[in-house]
Amino acid sequence: MLRHGNRRPGLAWPLRSHRPLSAKDLLLGTLPLRADGEPGARIWPAPTRVALIGCESGGDLRFAESFGLATAMLHNGAGLVTATRWVLPTSFAFHRLAQLPESVRPLSEAVIAVDTAHEDEDPVHRLDRWRAEGRIEHSPLLWAAMTSIVV
Repeated sequence: MLRHGNRRPGLAWPLRSHRPLSAKDLLLGTLPLRADGEPGARIWPAPTRVALIGCESGGDLRFAESFGLATAMLHNGAGLVTATRWVLPTSFAFHRLAQLPESVRPLSEAVIAVDTAHEDEDPVHRLDRWRAEGRIEHSPLLWAAMTSIVV
């Protein structure tokens, strides 16, 4: 709702000078804010394929009545949503804990792999790389967190 003088409509509380866009906004749009409001799917339709690669971006899906970004994307028209089920280790963590050189960027590579998979007809075969090479940057620590929901 309109709060604290912030002129942008939304259901999240303003933070400093802006109001974050929330999953609730994506789902409900402006329906709870005014009589002539529009549903979120009409205001923010989702593309066919959506990747939400961030710490626990798909955490809402573990509950029977989920209400989060992944659910909002499905509700707003996405046919495929890839999200992560747990907190992801950063590339810095791989550098610090596994002594990988800074030129190796496991998290960036995982994000690029998801993007590539969303653009391609064939899935990414990271398990084969892990089994063949056994290298930490190909480990399930990152890619096993990814979940794809297809409607």
